[in-house]
Amino acid sequence: MITPRNSARDSRGGYVLGVAIQVVLVVLILIMVVFLASRMRMRLDLTEEKLYTLTDSTKRVLGKLDDRLLIEAYFSPDNQLSGQIADARRALRNLLDEYVQNSRGRVIVQYLDPHSDEDIRQKAQRIGIKSQTMSDRGDRTLSYKELWQGVRMRYGGKKQKTIPYLAPAIVPFAYEAALTPAVKALTVTEKPKIGFVSQPAPPAGGGQPGADFRALRELAEIKDQYDIVAHPLSNGALIPDDIETLMVVRPKDLTDRQKYVLDQFLLRGGRLVVFADVDDYSIGQQRMFNRRVMAYDARESKEKFLDQLLSYGVDVGTDILLDGQQQAAEGFAIMRRTQFGIPAMERLFYPYWFHPMPVDWADYADQLAKGDDGNVDEALADNYRESFKPGVSEAAKVIGAPGFYWPCAVDLAEEMPAGVTGEVLLRSSPLALEQAPPQNLNPTGRGRTPGQQQADYFKFRQDLVARFESEPRKQYGLMVEVKGDFTSFWKGKKAPLSPEAQAALDAQKKKEAEAEAEDPLNKEVGEDPVKDGEEKPAKDDDENKPAGEDRFKPEEVGPPVAPGDEAQDAEIPTEDVLEKSAAPGRLIVIGDSDCIRDDIVSGAYARTGGPYSRTGGRFFVNMLDWLAEDQDLFDLRNKIGVDRTLRFSGGDEDATGAQSVDQVRSKQFWVRALNIGIPPFLLLVFGLVVFVRRRMAKKTFIDSLGS
Repeated sequence: MITPRNSARDSRGGYVLGVAIQVVLVVLILIMVVFLASRMRMRLDLTEEKLYTLTDSTKRVLGKLDDRLLIEAYFSPDNQLSGQIADARRALRNLLDEYVQNSRGRVIVQYLDPHSDEDIRQKAQRIGIKSQTMSDRGDRTLSYKELWQGVRMRYGGKKQKTIPYLAPAIVPFAYEAALTPAVKALTVTEKPKIGFVSQPAPPAGGGQPGADFRALRELAEIKDQYDIVAHPLSNGALIPDDIETLMVVRPKDLTDRQKYVLDQFLLRGGRLVVFADVDDYSIGQQRMFNRRVMAYDARESKEKFLDQLLSYGVDVGTDILLDGQQQAAEGFAIMRRTQFGIPAMERLFYPYWFHPMPVDWADYADQLAKGDDGNVDEALADNYRESFKPGVSEAAKVIGAPGFYWPCAVDLAEEMPAGVTGEVLLRSSPLALEQAPPQNLNPTGRGRTPGQQQADYFKFRQDLVARFESEPRKQYGLMVEVKGDFTSFWKGKKAPLSPEAQAALDAQKKKEAEAEAEDPLNKEVGEDPVKDGEEKPAKDDDENKPAGEDRFKPEEVGPPVAPGDEAQDAEIPTEDVLEKSAAPGRLIVIGDSDCIRDDIVSGAYARTGGPYSRTGGRFFVNMLDWLAEDQDLFDLRNKIGVDRTLRFSGGDEDATGAQSVDQVRSKQFWVRALNIGIPPFLLLVFGLVVFVRRRMAKKTFIDSLGS
């Protein structure tokens, strides 16, 4: 008897088997995808500044590793962190993972927990890792936790570097800026030696110490990569051959011998950097900005240092510059009291402190050529388009532009020397002017009361506006580079002797003078050389002379030569004098030194309204890398994030610049409402669309069964 097949049951079993096979295949595919994804990583960074992407600097540094780099990360456990600190730790771990993935297997990260093992804690403290006490704010409680977040890097088993503490940061770039220079320092095999010549300004009238230039030389990222040695230019010795870069900061009272030393250094192919200054302006507590005259040349000097620079192709001005472009102004503020008696800082326009702007000023020719009637002078505009240049040249973009403080003009010579080329790297805006250095440059005068200060500043501003409106538009150079085969400034002149040669020459002249004083032939005619009481020699005649050849020998005149004193004149040391370049040299002249002086780059006057050179340190470090042609860290140092903080006080200000509290609160309300309401609204719309589509699909299915 044949049993009929149950087609419904068989079809149901086949459907289940098919679904099971599909599920197994999907799982296998997912496992394969996960396996392949673990071996091939790809991330997509949608931020405009690429804040979550390693810079090219880090990739270059990691690509140059030729040995194993072990990163010992002394971290508190992640499960003990909460809030923003936990997010910051997650960003740091992701960054370290990026280092591993981009190092071709050279980087290994080892995580160590000082909380779990006392030996690890003691080891961390012994190598300099430090913990910090961090506040942890919960919903209703506030607690404090010990946070360990330091690293030690060991490269090749020989070199090591410790970062005691990495402050929590949400953006990984903040960690990258600390870790990559440390990795770079470990890979440096031989540090380039840089000579540094600086002469501090003389003490102020009140006995204050003069400005010095030591702070930037002591930066860790500079000391890790360069060996900066203070060179005593005053001793007159030639620059040693192992120094390829020489930085002369605020040259003053230079002797001819010191100028000759700089000349010979440049001609042997050295890189000479000069931070020039017309004069020095002291910055006291009252900020009187009193002028202190600083001469480039010593009193006994016969040659001018500015003439020497001009012979190389660099023209340095003797006046100070001021720039009328307000967007280029560096911060200047004074303390004022508000109408309620509360002290507050008020920002003022001070054109003697400014920075070059990275814009092409030729694009603003029409705007600058407008007359009082608002019409554009086409001929003048064409002239501006041809003559105006970018404030920061293409070559200087990797270095950056610092703030300048009472600078002087630095441009190329009208007639460049043969074999030398040059470029102006930094320029002022076309609204710049030159001025003979005044004795005092405080815009608020010496007034003690707010009313007097305001009146003095109004007059100061009024005089400047009158000058800006009456004088023609002109750009001035602030940083120049010339390079090529230089000709010695001392060609055709008597080169100054070295200290040793000068000492030997002085000794020889002294000896000759003493010998001349003792020579009897120098005595007057008729003077009897025989003193009274001495026996006079017999009359000299031919009969008394001995026979033979000795009879015709000339008689010896003068005192007898002492035994062992027959030596010739002392030998004067000589130097190999270069009149043409033995190798192509480079000369960089910057029209300011205040941008790198200690008190300004350290922010000593930040709370009193300036000056404060925020970019001077970065400019100095970038310039060292640029001179050494080391571009590894350029991208990292010049990466700047954009402030995306919401502003509620723009666009609705009244004539006084103020904005009502109701306006600010209204903006805040709508921003919060949109942030809170838009996500639920989008979810509601999405759910409604899905619901409608399902209802329609269900209705279509039911209708198909009925048919």
